[in-house]
Amino acid sequence: MPRRYLIPTIIFCMAVFSLSVRADEVVLKTGKKFEVEKVWRENGQIWIVFHGLRVSIPQSKVERIESDSDSGPGNLGLKKDQNWIFPGEIFPDLRWGTKISAVKGLEKVQGPDKQDGVAEYLLKKENLKFGPAALSSIHCAFWRDRLYMVTIRTKNQSNFIALRDEVFRLFGKGLRVDPSIEKYLWTAVPNDMMLQYSKDGQQGLLWLRSSEIDRKLKLSKISGHASYLKLIKSRN
Repeated sequence: MPRRYLIPTIIFCMAVFSLSVRADEVVLKTGKKFEVEKVWRENGQIWIVFHGLRVSIPQSKVERIESDSDSGPGNLGLKKDQNWIFPGEIFPDLRWGTKISAVKGLEKVQGPDKQDGVAEYLLKKENLKFGPAALSSIHCAFWRDRLYMVTIRTKNQSNFIALRDEVFRLFGKGLRVDPSIEKYLWTAVPNDMMLQYSKDGQQGLLWLRSSEIDRKLKLSKISGHASYLKLIKSRN
C-alpha cells in the first residue's frame, strides 16, 4: 500500500472499530486522533499496532501520543512521546515515568535517598541482553516512584562492542569526547545518555537519564530551598 494512503486508511479503520478500548492515543498534526494497541519509536518513525496491524508513521506527522495507563508517565506530567527509553521490544517495561510496581523483577538496593528522594533497584532477570550483547546488570533509579535513570553494564570487550554497535544502530553515533578512550555522549531529549568502556575493569556501561524528569527533580530542590528560607525568615 502506498504510504500516502496509509494514514487515511488507519483513520477509516478507527471509525469502524471505535467501540474497542485501548490505552494509547496517537494525535496527528492534522488534528486526527486514533487509539492503538501499542506504540513505540524506532529509527525516526512512530510504529503502532492498530487492530493487529503493525504500521509506521513518520514522526514529523505526529503531534503527540497520550496514554491513560496508570503505569505511564502519570502525575509527573510527561508527554507519552517523552517516555520512551528503548525502541521496539527492548525492555518494554522500562519507560520514563513508569511506576516501581509496574516493572517486574525489581530488587531494592537502596533509598529513597534523604537528599533527593531517589531510590535504586536492580532488575533481576535471567539472560539479560541488549540486541546481541550479554548484560551483567541493569540498575534502575526512581524519583517519586517514577523511573528516572537506567544504568546498564556489560563484561569484557566483545560484549561492549556488541552493545556499542546496537546503541549506534538505535540512537545514532554519539559524540566521542576523547579519541583515545571509548566514551560517547548524547544530549537530545528525551534522554541524556553516556556509553563508555573501561579497559582496566573490562567493563562497559550505558547510562540513560530522562532529561524532563531530571529538570523536574532539580526544580523541586530549588522550590524546597526557597520554602526553607521562607520558613526561616518567618521565625525572625
